[in-house]
Amino acid sequence: MRLHLRPWIWIAPLALIILMRVPLVWAEDLWISNDNLALSDTTVVHTQTVRVYATVHNSSDHDILGSVRVINLDTGEQIGTDQAVSALSQNTDTVFVDWTPSAGTYTLSATIYPWDDTFDKPENNNAVLTTTVDYDFDGDGAGNTQDPDDDNDGVDDVNDVFPYDETEWADTDGDGIGDNADEDDDNDGTNDDEDDLPQDENETEDTDGDGVGNNADADDDNDGLTDEEELTGSSGSSSGTSESTSSDEVILSSTNESESTGSSGSSGSGGSSSSSSRPATDPTNPDTDGDGVDDFNDAFPTDETEWADSDGDGIGNNADSNDDNDDLLDVDDEFPENQGPVIEYTQTEEIDPETGETITVFDASASYDPDGDSSKIAYRWFTKDGRLIGEFAELRIGADMLLPSTLQIFDENGEWRTSLLNLKENKMVQVIGMTVGVIIFFTLALLVYLKYTSPAKSKPKTKKKKRATSKRKTSKTSKKS
Repeated sequence: MRLHLRPWIWIAPLALIILMRVPLVWAEDLWISNDNLALSDTTVVHTQTVRVYATVHNSSDHDILGSVRVINLDTGEQIGTDQAVSALSQNTDTVFVDWTPSAGTYTLSATIYPWDDTFDKPENNNAVLTTTVDYDFDGDGAGNTQDPDDDNDGVDDVNDVFPYDETEWADTDGDGIGDNADEDDDNDGTNDDEDDLPQDENETEDTDGDGVGNNADADDDNDGLTDEEELTGSSGSSSGTSESTSSDEVILSSTNESESTGSSGSSGSGGSSSSSSRPATDPTNPDTDGDGVDDFNDAFPTDETEWADSDGDGIGNNADSNDDNDDLLDVDDEFPENQGPVIEYTQTEEIDPETGETITVFDASASYDPDGDSSKIAYRWFTKDGRLIGEFAELRIGADMLLPSTLQIFDENGEWRTSLLNLKENKMVQVIGMTVGVIIFFTLALLVYLKYTSPAKSKPKTKKKKRATSKRKTSKTSKKS
């Protein structure tokens, strides 16, 4: 007996099997995208070893095995070896290979090879990554595009003529040879070892080492004299002072060796002047005569035996027996090279606007130190009995105060000068004196007048005397006869 089954009975199980098999085809696929291929370092430099990571996805309900191969598409070489993949259900598996590239731009490819490719979809088995490997010239780990100093010579590339040569960074003369290797950096014809300014083509010498070459330097040896002054010889002059004063002033000048007093209307210093000519000297040698004193401060820059002339008389101190020209020989002078201060003072009168009192003002501020700092002069005012009454340049004396008799000043070296003051009388005293003189004069004149204009009655007495005298003479004559 034949079994006759209805057709739909056979179709239904077949459709069920087909429906069950469809999701299995999609579920057993391993896949990778471009986002799943990455490097361990985004700034890769040549000779650096970097890892290439590939992440494989499994969307199926069971584990899938396979492998991943990474290839450098630009060189055609495989990077590392095939890496086994064991992707768990609904999970991922990441594998990596190490890559040590040279500088350049490369495209890497990662391809999945499932061990069972029955239901595999080849179109999602591949991912690519393009990267640039920078050159790292100095091997410091920073690529040249990121490194400000590619050769690590301490000079940034923007200022480095040779950015990839750690031994060079400048080429002064632009001849293509770095200054370190170039024997004549500025190409001025003088080798660097003989050139004081090897990077200045206009200069070869810098005698004083001030950084300014002799061609541009106005004072090559930095001795205070310009080159022109030294080559041609400079001249200088010194002069004393001579001042006239009004009749209301007294100016005095004195020394401690020879005391002197000035007079009203003239200066006691006595003006004097002298001039000296400086000989030509070597503009490249600050001490032409080699005596240890530079030309600027040497009164005799070409005489090695002399360098100072304290009194400006043209005779050097070594040969001069009186260096400061103060009338004392050096052997007897406590300060043989110091001229000492010069006393100058004035005596004036002022009326105090409040009291009407007459104030006598002595002002010695014009005193000076011809070879020192006049601001450091010290003052001493003394009375006739030696009493100190003032220690400033100006001394103000009221009508009831003692007048000074002596002024003493000291310079910064301690040398001193003393002057006996030539005092003028107070104007009031002068007026009183003149008044008394006038009274005496008129009194004497009156007495003389009265003497010679007495009354006439005194004259007969004189005649009687004469008569008596003639009588005596007559009687004497008669007796004789």
